[in-house]
Amino acid sequence: MGPQVMRDVRGREGFALGIVVLALLVLAGIASAAVAAATGQLRAAAASGQLLAARTAARAGLEATFAATTGATTAPVGTAGVDLASGVFGDGGTWRVLDLRITAEHHLLVGEATTGAGTSFRELRPAWWMDTETRVAGHRAVVEGTATEVAAAAQVLTDRLLGARQGVEACGQRTVLAAAFGTVPPATGPLPGPSEWEASEVGIGLLRGAMLRRAADSRLPLGAECPECWKGLVTGVGSVDVTGSGRGVLAVQGSVAFAPGSSWAGLVVASGDIEVQASATITGLVRGGGRVALADGAVVDGSACAALRGLESAQSLVRPIPVSGSSWAAAFVSPGA
Repeated sequence: MGPQVMRDVRGREGFALGIVVLALLVLAGIASAAVAAATGQLRAAAASGQLLAARTAARAGLEATFAATTGATTAPVGTAGVDLASGVFGDGGTWRVLDLRITAEHHLLVGEATTGAGTSFRELRPAWWMDTETRVAGHRAVVEGTATEVAAAAQVLTDRLLGARQGVEACGQRTVLAAAFGTVPPATGPLPGPSEWEASEVGIGLLRGAMLRRAADSRLPLGAECPECWKGLVTGVGSVDVTGSGRGVLAVQGSVAFAPGSSWAGLVVASGDIEVQASATITGLVRGGGRVALADGAVVDGSACAALRGLESAQSLVRPIPVSGSSWAAAFVSPGA
């Protein structure tokens, strides 16, 4: 093979080697990009998994708190949140629920969770939480109804609304009640507006109808045992009669009649008519969605304190209740995570 042929072969070999090197560089770039993309996806997946874990823990904490919390709130209105519950999850994660009290009965429950890697999530749930003093102070008369009929020999007493009774302490030291009843209210009056009262359902605040009945401590008719005991929330449906003695909150989806000689202490609410027959006595406050009638000899002894005591005995009513809808704050990753 001559010198010229050898030079041509070597030239072609050099050219081929350049193409191979270029191809290797291209492949290396593609491989690097693929590795970078895969790493990014892994990081994104890990971050997404951390966010999901934090969100799940925050929401689970809120649900558990709604289910387990009873009793009056300790959070003052308009101040920093009060811890309601807390716990741990996963690999070093923590969660807690705070109560932010916006008004007397409107709250925001804040669920917060942070994973062990530092990813955090926060969700806010609006809630209604009954305040017993606010509930009682919402009554503008001793007897409220669509129509009231008080016989000539019947009595609706208003002179000791904040005074003590047998088994009931005086409540004049309660600031909300003192402000509401410092001026003696009328004996009878109309029902409150729709935000407070619905004509078709018996209700106490946001607890209405079936929800109220599910919270009942007992149902009519009551047994004869311990007539002086506070019964909490007592419910009835239809046309019901009270023939003995009882104490607590009586809530009837329908109409109720207090038989001669019967008595009740606390709060009485009914979606329909309320009839207080001769020699029957109610000590507390009365609200009926229909006609409220007192026969000769019947007595309604107006007592904000007895109504308050009845509500306080109904612990199933004093709890946070979630309001429709929810909102949440975006997750964030703490520095260095």
